[in-house]
Amino acid sequence: MPRNPSTGVYSKPAGTTPSVGQVIDPVPWNALTTDLGNEITNSLPRDGSAPMVAPLKAAGGTMSAPGLGFASTPQTGLYLKGGGLLGFTQNGVDVSFDKALFYAAKSGDYTALASDDSAVHRFMADAIVTLTAAATLGANWHYAVIADGGDVTIDPNGSETIDGAARRSLFRTAILRSSFAADRRSSPISL
Repeated sequence: MPRNPSTGVYSKPAGTTPSVGQVIDPVPWNALTTDLGNEITNSLPRDGSAPMVAPLKAAGGTMSAPGLGFASTPQTGLYLKGGGLLGFTQNGVDVSFDKALFYAAKSGDYTALASDDSAVHRFMADAIVTLTAAATLGANWHYAVIADGGDVTIDPNGSETIDGAARRSLFRTAILRSSFAADRRSSPISL
């Protein structure tokens, strides 16, 4: 094929450039038109009428010039960070996300650990959730509790408190989404 697979640059087949007054030989002319037809077929239509059939390879890009961006906002898109990590940028500023949430159903008492960061636990019966010490959990530790089928009491570690209280109770059909640091702040949402 005359298209260079590394660069994507098209070069027409040899012997297909006629000179003025020359009779066009049908063999190279037909080869050229067949080749052009193949290359047009292998191009991605701008209107989206056909899907990609192989991986789309984008430039690595940077935070200010992402490898995959938008014509209307060229500094917004995806780029490769160091170490092969995917980066998101909005108006040239790196966008970071919380850890992925994970869900688990619980049927009894439970001690929330540092590894439960960003967890959503749904308690199906009365339970006591004992929190590990705030210093162990670390800054910006997130935890969501759903009381569904029983009342759930959240018990901080030792003398620590939640919004100044020694304990926090959630009654059936209540949700507590918390971002705990050393001061243990919480945001209840009742259903």
